[in-house]
Amino acid sequence: MPATKQTAKELARQIIDDQPEDSTYDDLVRELIMYRIVQQGLDDIKAGRTITHEELEKEVETWFK
Repeated sequence: MPATKQTAKELARQIIDDQPEDSTYDDLVRELIMYRIVQQGLDDIKAGRTITHEELEKEVETWFK
């Protein structure tokens, strides 16, 4: 991917263009969503919005009480 800032539309086109020609609509949507989820995670890491594994385990335990 080029180092220049792409618009969301340009990036979506590139992601779609990189997919096989026989991709289904669902395949394309899944790839777009996956890219966005990964980018959000990387943005969170850069911004320091993370927790430790131990903190996550404690949080998950509260879900089942």
